[in-house]
Amino acid sequence: MEKLRSYLFVLMAIFCVPLFCTSCGDEEDGNESGGSDSKDKKSLDLYIEYVDAQKFYDDYKSYSGVKLLINTSDNNGGILYKSESLPIYHNILEGEFYIQDEQWCQDLRKMANNSTDVCLFFYGETSSAYVNKVASLASAVGFEKENIRIYSKGVGNLSQIWENDPYGPFVEYTEADTFYETYMSYKGTKALIDTREKSMFEAGHLSGAVNIPADIYNTADDNAQWSQDLLAAYPTNTCLFFYGTTSFQMTKAVAGRASKLGYGKANSRIYSKGYDALKSVWK
Repeated sequence: MEKLRSYLFVLMAIFCVPLFCTSCGDEEDGNESGGSDSKDKKSLDLYIEYVDAQKFYDDYKSYSGVKLLINTSDNNGGILYKSESLPIYHNILEGEFYIQDEQWCQDLRKMANNSTDVCLFFYGETSSAYVNKVASLASAVGFEKENIRIYSKGVGNLSQIWENDPYGPFVEYTEADTFYETYMSYKGTKALIDTREKSMFEAGHLSGAVNIPADIYNTADDNAQWSQDLLAAYPTNTCLFFYGTTSFQMTKAVAGRASKLGYGKANSRIYSKGYDALKSVWK
């Protein structure tokens, strides 16, 4: 019975919302939270659409509330940093359509911690059918138009803009088990780096970690010294696993700067939920 109710929910979402509508409204909407007036933000019934990559990037970066950047394509090579992956299923007319869409909705709820107050920035698709499908399912979950924002021109132009960010791209982990398992199974040269201040590190840290505090980020000279210390300790072919802080800006400052120093995205990895959330799984 529970499964039947779930199927009926998705069925209603599909047929009660114009899934494949490619033109759901024409009036301009200039009051989007976190954004700016633009012809590239079309006033559609379900979502705010972007066709200009720079405006999508600027609105994402400037949005001060809780937000998620979500790739809906199955092209893993096109994932931007600080991005979640939630591919939209490309079998619109196949028999498992409703079951798979139900799972997508469940995954989106989990990703947003069961809150609809999160602003969703989607990218990855170029087909109007799939763009509208993403918007329809997000709307069915309970998200309002102002929190459903979609860049509808794929990934290409976005990748270049994200790469030109002052901080480089990095790999972020939000699940403690995944970070632990990845670190333990990594066969190449690696280092586990605790970025908290020295007193906190001495009070308790993960086995095998070394302390390179990130709280020295006060001046350009401090930043230069931190970079020099990191390069002196580890060649750029070392895979760096950072942890210690829950601040997104500090996460960028640590992993992003390491990426720009030459370690690259693949070797600049960070667990972003802090030491306390990580220590319970460390053995």
